[in-house]
Amino acid sequence: MAKNYQRPRGTIDYLGKRALYFSWITATFEKIASRLNFDLINPPIFENSEIYIRGTGSSSDIVKKELYEVKRLNSNIEYDGEDKKEYKNTFVLRPEFTPGIIRAYLENGLQSKEHPIKLASWGPVFRYDRPQKGRFRQLNQLNLELIGDKSAYSDALIILTAFQLFSILNIKKDIVLDLNTLGSRESRGKVKTTLLQYFENYKSIMCSDCKERLKTNPLRVLDCKAKECQEIIDGAPQIIDMVSDEDRSHFQELLEYLDEMGVNYDLNPRLVRGLDYYTRTVFEFRLKNDERRQNSLAGGGHYDELIRQLGGRSTPSIGMAIGVERLIDALAERDIDPPILSRAKIVVIQISDKAKKVSFNLINSLSKKGYQVSVSLGKHSLSEQLKRADKCNAQIALIIGQKEAFEESVILRDLSDRSQETVKISKLDKAIKKRIKK
Repeated sequence: MAKNYQRPRGTIDYLGKRALYFSWITATFEKIASRLNFDLINPPIFENSEIYIRGTGSSSDIVKKELYEVKRLNSNIEYDGEDKKEYKNTFVLRPEFTPGIIRAYLENGLQSKEHPIKLASWGPVFRYDRPQKGRFRQLNQLNLELIGDKSAYSDALIILTAFQLFSILNIKKDIVLDLNTLGSRESRGKVKTTLLQYFENYKSIMCSDCKERLKTNPLRVLDCKAKECQEIIDGAPQIIDMVSDEDRSHFQELLEYLDEMGVNYDLNPRLVRGLDYYTRTVFEFRLKNDERRQNSLAGGGHYDELIRQLGGRSTPSIGMAIGVERLIDALAERDIDPPILSRAKIVVIQISDKAKKVSFNLINSLSKKGYQVSVSLGKHSLSEQLKRADKCNAQIALIIGQKEAFEESVILRDLSDRSQETVKISKLDKAIKKRIKK
């Protein structure tokens, strides 16, 4: 009996309408990033695990629970030369973009270039997680990094980029921006000490994860979703009251930029994000109906020390990641169709061997001009091919028989009203434009 192979748990096959959503989102992201002068970067999908341990943070859930290790399938193979040196390293599939982008930034000498440097990337990331709505083991992210500027203006620019994307996708009205500040490295000691003193009073009734977080980074307790910790977290001191005047001024300046842009936002004093390298501004975008803040569409924050932690100089930066799968779900739930679904479709129907040869050049010419063209393959009658054209929602059928092939013409049939006319191929583009728009 043949075995039925299935996709790995927590993954998605992209096809049909979901594939069209994916193309629309990624193409729109690239267009916006280019207009705002971000350069594209495409790092590998696996990296040395140390960049995540040092960067993302050894106490983060990503490092402690979610990394996928990359190994050769045959562990008994002999290694020599450069491979032998590499074998001593542990490689993992990337769980996020930022540490890999910073590794590439340092390795390729970008730190010596004029700053700020703006980088855009997108692709798959991998995290071991319990698959459920909005959570996958392979997911796709759109990523932006702005490196080398510490001003609140850069924070606002990254946030603006996300809103431009949401606006084009027609979901901006349903988006809420949550904001907080974590303070600078200089303020971090006071913040951690104050939070630790508070949480120690409730340690006995906190979840096991939070008890461990108190040992490494008490800020992470604020990110806990466990029910038994929620009331404790609600009573915790607010970070904004513990940071320096300079940190508060930076945050206030960001809010003023957002006010100037007409952006609505919620101040969320419990927002810390799940990555240890963030300083000052952190933010998340969520849907208005996600009041429990369980599934953010996008998020990011300011980081001042990550580049130093990975071997470079301390360099202020800000980054953001946008989840493609959650965006697709949000669009589908609102019955927002990707534009490609409404594009005109032309079906070329050929009824002889000579017609097939003529149609080949015709398809090439029309597709180059931007039309979406389909062709009926196989040996089918005219009526069968017209039925197929109706099923794929084509607007026009171009019919080529033996006579049309020799006369270098086509029968142009409008499938909406069944009217038709014979048109010379040399005048076909003009005839099509009368009936449809590209």
